[in-house]
Amino acid sequence: METIETRVLPIEYDDNTEVKAKEIKNILERNPNFFKAFLPWDHIISCIDKENPLYIGEEDSILNHLDISASDANLILTNQLTSSKEDRKLILAYLLDQKYNEQEEKDDIEDKEIKLSVAIAYYDNDYQQLHSYLIESKEEKDEEILAWLNDNYRFELLDFLIENQSTYLIEDNKLEEIKDMIDITLDEMDVLEEKGEYQTISYPMTKEETYHITKEFLATIDPTLSWLELFTQAEKEHKFIEELDTWQTFEIEDEQYINTPLTNTLEDPISLVHTFIDYISCIKTNTKTKDYKIGKLPSIFFENLMCQFLIQKGYPKEEVNKYQQNRLLRVVEHCEEIEDILYYMEIKAKGNLITLEEGKKLYNNENLNDTSLTQLAVEICDVTINNLLWFKDMIPEVYPYILGKRYADILTDEYVTNKDILPQMINLTETLKEKTTKEVLNKTISKTK
Repeated sequence: METIETRVLPIEYDDNTEVKAKEIKNILERNPNFFKAFLPWDHIISCIDKENPLYIGEEDSILNHLDISASDANLILTNQLTSSKEDRKLILAYLLDQKYNEQEEKDDIEDKEIKLSVAIAYYDNDYQQLHSYLIESKEEKDEEILAWLNDNYRFELLDFLIENQSTYLIEDNKLEEIKDMIDITLDEMDVLEEKGEYQTISYPMTKEETYHITKEFLATIDPTLSWLELFTQAEKEHKFIEELDTWQTFEIEDEQYINTPLTNTLEDPISLVHTFIDYISCIKTNTKTKDYKIGKLPSIFFENLMCQFLIQKGYPKEEVNKYQQNRLLRVVEHCEEIEDILYYMEIKAKGNLITLEEGKKLYNNENLNDTSLTQLAVEICDVTINNLLWFKDMIPEVYPYILGKRYADILTDEYVTNKDILPQMINLTETLKEKTTKEVLNKTISKTK
């Protein structure tokens, strides 16, 4: 029996296993610190004694005798999980999305490898610490590692997310236009300082009552009754579904459906009208939407008319007003959500990277010391990232509500004295996908001035 010394453990062998012993030595010597941490025994490795806990047979591998799987060990030893800065900001996005947006943890190889790669970077070749992380409870350490990743890569991630958002604006040079719209909207609404709280609508209304009053409204606004017929047909074809948490239209195998999470209150007929108008726009034109920005103008306009209709029918005005106040608050929140995003987009439009220093410039007029300024910039960065992860396309998701609310209110006011607005809005609803924002505002809004 002979023995080979290594920087990890000695290896015993005989003439028949000398080649195997040398093979094991070569593997150990590639990364001795790794094997010192992950080998569960601290005595001799044997190629001949089958009773030895570290007996390695001819077809066996030292990687099969570690505290972690052979596949994980191989990934670590071959540097397959080494992550670049570019990788780490994307990993940060993945982990934050998983944490804050209630994504279920994936019990698969990809998820495991992602987290292992971050742990390797965090422990920076400290294999004893990596061993503790992999073998012991990970939950507390996962939080610690995520905080480290966030501290080091939050602004790189924000830069990446903002760049993706910017494509919606830079292509048609709409950045300044949207900024102006938000400023005007907030000024006109004048509710930032005392914007109040969301109001609970409590006036009861059954499903039958909701559908009945909606049909009555559709028959009133459209004397041709074509919209009423569409509604009735949708009922017959079971297009109204109560499965999702939000009012929305959605498509299944080229067929449009309407999700109706009824609350059995006066809120239901208003929400139903809003969503049904969206449905009409979807089914009337079988083309790709030309301009997302104008998408909510018709539905909010007819939502406004439905509110007036309910009051005229004797439903409690204070309950209807709650709905309109809630709509207003949502639009204000949308404005606030994208104000900071637009600031970051300006940075990208100038060809600059988004950094901590650029973030601090947003609040230079707040008379804060550098520590407080840094803390504020970091907090806003984190909130913005979370918003962008929740709304993968923040601008297309929320801006139509901002533009739609402002111009729908203008048209609703003008409708009192100009009844021609109604047929124009019916036509716009049915041809919405074919229109651009500029066309709509020139043909509809300009005529009211």
